[in-house]
Amino acid sequence: MFLDKGHKKDNPAQSSGVTQALSRFDMEFPDQHALFILQKAEKITAALYLITDLIKDEEPFKWRLRDAAMHFLSAAHGVKRIQTISQKTDAISDAILRLSETLSLLRLGVSVRFMSQMNYSILRDEYTSLHETLEDRLKMRQPTDGLMLPQD
Repeated sequence: MFLDKGHKKDNPAQSSGVTQALSRFDMEFPDQHALFILQKAEKITAALYLITDLIKDEEPFKWRLRDAAMHFLSAAHGVKRIQTISQKTDAISDAILRLSETLSLLRLGVSVRFMSQMNYSILRDEYTSLHETLEDRLKMRQPTDGLMLPQD
């Protein structure tokens, strides 16, 4: 009786008249582009960690690449967290800079054979896609007649 899904008090979506419940993320992160960037950055960083597990712990390159990826992930959090337009533009620029550093280290890693061409290609493609997304976001926030407004 109490767990009857048809009863209004047991089904908040029916009792409030809301047809689709909002997730916690929808409430905390209204900027869906920033959320997408953060989630993708988390997944790529996890993949990078798995790939760099194959590099010896004594190799400084392993730790430098991981540091760069973590700095990028931190910058992606900044893109999500910041609300003002000028600070968001700065955060996106910082994320692009961090991502470019990570891409550069990946190129070095494949050239000195610390990672396979296949692993490099996967990471490169994903980071490049994210780089393009950030660049597009930055272009949307360019000043127009002295006023900064997103195009949407």
